Amino acid sequence: MKSALTRALPLAFLGLVVPGIVQAHEDDGPPRPRRWQAPTKDPSEYRSDQNGAFEFRIGPYRPRIDEEFNGGATPFQDSFGSGQSVMFGIETDWQIFHIPHFGSIGPGVGVQFVTFSGNAPFADGSGISQQPTSIWILPMYGVGVLRIDVLARDLEIPFVPYIKGGITYALWEARDAGATTSADGVQGLGAELGYQLHAGGMLLLNFFAPQMSLDMDAASGVNNGYLFWEWMYSDVNSFGRGMQVGASTWVAGVAIEF
Repeated sequence: MKSALTRALPLAFLGLVVPGIVQAHEDDGPPRPRRWQAPTKDPSEYRSDQNGAFEFRIGPYRPRIDEEFNGGATPFQDSFGSGQSVMFGIETDWQIFHIPHFGSIGPGVGVQFVTFSGNAPFADGSGISQQPTSIWILPMYGVGVLRIDVLARDLEIPFVPYIKGGITYALWEARDAGATTSADGVQGLGAELGYQLHAGGMLLLNFFAPQMSLDMDAASGVNNGYLFWEWMYSDVNSFGRGMQVGASTWVAGVAIEF
């Protein structure tokens, strides 16, 4: 009896002490990761504030100068042919008002540049000379911008339609043989006032690389990247008192929001 009791007491002691020791070691160590402890925060909540956008723009451009002339006169086509040239531009927008579940509204400013070159026609209309001639046009504009991003934000459809409209101020200069043209004492340069309208859509690139877009936001503050395409119409002839340097054309490019 005594022998059995002697053997049982150590076993009982171990049964009481060992679990406590094991528990103490488990509590002293770092917490074990558990699946149900993973963060559930929406990834979009990690993004920085969005305040504006920047665009690089490119597209074909041909001013509607010849539309002003009656009787079939086409001085622009006679000098520069019937083709188009490539317009380059940039634009910056401020997204001042954010409307939940709809989009953003704010002002934007931009500048574009296009140039044409050819050979000057003879004054008597007998043909084309070998004298080089050129014209450059520099439209600068301010617009109001409405971007409707509810599809991308709420429905995960990577498409953002938009519209823009505003005032345009365009400088231009025609040159012959390296100097500003002149006819009857009138120099071939000027500045025209008018308006322009845009309607287009943007493809949200974050949809195709979500983790890369989050990393880019954390590193640089760029929220979103886009490819875009739009139709642009401009009427820039000082409201009928100057030369028509506006155009009706499409524009494509890349854009970021920050």
